[in-house]
Amino acid sequence: GFPMKAVIFTESKRTQEYLLNHLSENGYEDKVTIFNGTNDSPISYRAYKRWEKERIRYEKEELPSKATVIREALIHEFKHHTEIFLTTEAGGEGINLQFCNTVINYDLPWNPQRVEQRIGRCHRYGQKNDVIVVNFINRKNAADRRVFELLDRKFLLFSGVFGASDEILGIIGSGIDFEMRILEICQSCRTDEEINSTFDRLQEELSEKINNRMLETRSRLIENFDDEVRAKFRVINRKVKEGLSILEGMLIKIVLGYIKPEQYEMKENLCRFTIKNIPKYVSQVTQKLIHNGSCYIGRDAEIMDGERLHLNHPMVKAIVEDLKEQTTDNLYWIKLCYTKGRHKITLLEPYIGEMGLWMVYKLTFEGFEMEEHLVNIVFIKPAPECCNQGTDFDWIAIDQKLADKFPDITAEEDTENSSLDPSEMPSNIIIEPILQKTMIDISNKIDMRNKEYYEREMDKFDTYSEEMLMELYDEIKKKEVEIEIVKDRKQKSGSFEERQKIRKDINRLEKEYSNLTNIIAREKKQLFKKKDEEIKRLEKKLVLNVQITCISRAVWRII
Repeated sequence: GFPMKAVIFTESKRTQEYLLNHLSENGYEDKVTIFNGTNDSPISYRAYKRWEKERIRYEKEELPSKATVIREALIHEFKHHTEIFLTTEAGGEGINLQFCNTVINYDLPWNPQRVEQRIGRCHRYGQKNDVIVVNFINRKNAADRRVFELLDRKFLLFSGVFGASDEILGIIGSGIDFEMRILEICQSCRTDEEINSTFDRLQEELSEKINNRMLETRSRLIENFDDEVRAKFRVINRKVKEGLSILEGMLIKIVLGYIKPEQYEMKENLCRFTIKNIPKYVSQVTQKLIHNGSCYIGRDAEIMDGERLHLNHPMVKAIVEDLKEQTTDNLYWIKLCYTKGRHKITLLEPYIGEMGLWMVYKLTFEGFEMEEHLVNIVFIKPAPECCNQGTDFDWIAIDQKLADKFPDITAEEDTENSSLDPSEMPSNIIIEPILQKTMIDISNKIDMRNKEYYEREMDKFDTYSEEMLMELYDEIKKKEVEIEIVKDRKQKSGSFEERQKIRKDINRLEKEYSNLTNIIAREKKQLFKKKDEEIKRLEKKLVLNVQITCISRAVWRII
């Protein structure tokens, strides 16, 4: 549902002219609006003529200058007739393009404030879509690479939800000095080594300034909060970091579990690796994205070379989609390499050498929100000597907490046991009670959260209702006071004519009072109706719908 419109920023009219020709020759003829400091091109004239026909006419005395009219005409043409707004720095501020959501920096300026202003043409109050920012950099140019790293890593222009903060941008003043420093590096340094060492010094200087400013800002902010609020911030911060670490750990397992060991090479830590041979299924979407095969998972800002993998990365999405499409009817044979993986899970050690069946179920709960939970159910095969006695021994389900540790163990395909006859699989295992118990435990937790949510929503509605009526009740009180004052004036009046006039005023005020009471009654009726609808909606959401799906089955043995 994104608008098919893009803003392209260039640093010069010459580049703008080159891009206009290039786009026109490649399917975008008459679909480009150009915007610059002069706006005197044939495209500007065409836009002005269109605007003349379609605009709501100004009154003669309100007509602005011709330059202002042409600017407005070009924006009007881009909004209603073309797909690309090709602009120099003249379009970097003072115009509203929130109907567009793609910003392309064909030339990336050195001043971070100018970058922020460009993005701000689309990323502003009223924007309904995510704003996509595409930055063109020359990978072969060391200075270009280092400028981008500074803007991205130190000024956080592209990674934050709101872009760079004023506190960070404030350290460079107008940004002119920063541009001059970059220009000086580009003009004086001749080799990559010189460029990198000079940028290292600049980055170190900026890091110190930014860190000091951030600490100062944080200190000023925290000083205004109560101890209780500060404590909550610390708890939230810890939980977020823990949650991210768990998520990144699972992401590493998914990616490296999908890619065969011979297809990648681990680097110095567990979150960084080089893919030597990208699997065929995901190669089409990733070949152009991953530079030299180097990848990392995590939030390590110091890792500059390589592709950061995350849940929305095309390669990760392709892997997850492929895994989801694999049939759940397959029975896998795996060996859990406890010793080889250098694990230390004391509770699992008695099961080394044992064999059994491992099933994974997905429980989907639909209520106020949809939640998915994975349930590991693990059975142990009876000892051979027991079966030889002619008794049909049950396969034993291990404790649920212990079963949930199975995904943490390093696993490999078990080629030695893959010929096991499926007829030997247990026919006497009982799964339903385990699933039911887990489902009830999770349902109780969700139910508790949902009831708290229900209470909050109803309290919010009651507060809203009170606020809606409060103004009307205030008007009623004012009207009552006004009526009393006028009645008092009538008692003190001397002539019949004056009393007659006051009686009419009292009659008018009482009618207004009656109208207000009628309005309050109508509002109350409407609010009761809305409240009934809200109660029905929330009560419907309180009922949990649960769906159970088996997503994987495997014969396991721990070695």
